[in-house]
Amino acid sequence: MKKHVTVYTIDYYAYRSPLRKWNPMFKLFFSFFVLVLCLLSGHMAVSLYSMAAMAALTVIKGKVSLREYMVLLLIPATFILLSGCAIAVEMGKNQQGWYLIITEESLMRSLSISLKALGAVSALYMLALSTPVHEIVGVLQKLKIPKVMVELMNLMYRYVFILSEVQRQIKTAAECRLGYRDFRTSCHTFGNSLGSLFLIAMKKAGHYYDAMEARCYEGELQFLGEEKPIHKGGLAIAGLLIGGMLVVWYFCERRGFRL
Repeated sequence: MKKHVTVYTIDYYAYRSPLRKWNPMFKLFFSFFVLVLCLLSGHMAVSLYSMAAMAALTVIKGKVSLREYMVLLLIPATFILLSGCAIAVEMGKNQQGWYLIITEESLMRSLSISLKALGAVSALYMLALSTPVHEIVGVLQKLKIPKVMVELMNLMYRYVFILSEVQRQIKTAAECRLGYRDFRTSCHTFGNSLGSLFLIAMKKAGHYYDAMEARCYEGELQFLGEEKPIHKGGLAIAGLLIGGMLVVWYFCERRGFRL
């Protein structure tokens, strides 16, 4: 993945994705249906199929490079795999005292849960990397999700990346002043950076609220979006992927497989 000067949000990939032309509500229900099938299935083969199918759709049809996709997937995958390791380890007590053990059953359970989580994440990544946030917000509004939840979700999402950019600038300034030359100095710089980030966050929050009021904000955010038809090609691809997922599930059930 190329190193960029600025911090790109998920919207950077969503806006340049050819899948952006698909109807956002259709993509939301498609990804949600795949996610539910992945979680309900007790077979790792279905989870693997979900991962591969959603990754292929995002990379091939969505034009996200495989390397960038893997880098983005590495973030949740790290937490999932660490959690899986914790699930695999069982603790018990016998006459000799406490012990830790990894059994075949716990290992398979850990692997199954981890693959389910990765399959679900892949489905959500397909949605996130092909649909700008304002379109997702528009769909949630059409589904009658409480306005407060939708507005908070949008504001928090935007503000996270604003703070990320500020933190990057603070870190760059500290590195230029040799603020990370050794461990002791790094700890001191880290504490000062957190304090500065907090103060800047409070200051920017006030500025952005003033900007919203200057644009006639009256306690409710309005999100505008264009109407996009449901393409037959999108329906065909979704039907093919979901059909393949159901076939894999049926085959595993018939054969009694768990993998």
